[in-house]
Amino acid sequence: MQYNTPKNAVQGAKLKAMGMRAGVSDLAYLHPCGRMYFIELKTRSGVQSKKQKDWEQSVTARDARYFLVRNLEEFKKIFADLLNY
Repeated sequence: MQYNTPKNAVQGAKLKAMGMRAGVSDLAYLHPCGRMYFIELKTRSGVQSKKQKDWEQSVTARDARYFLVRNLEEFKKIFADLLNY
């Protein structure tokens, strides 16, 4: 799990100083084959922020996969497919 929800402004400033970026996906998975996968978790009606869309473009431009997941069934299917890759 990514640490992208600091508890306060001081903690947020420290994380930003260490390289944290706004919009980073909720989860990241490094497959044993070396491929990187990013997963953003949203509710059924949730929408990506502009920074999340920018992050998606950034990682997909580098040949990583990005998934927007809205329920547990989608999450299970994605991981089942990844584990069988």
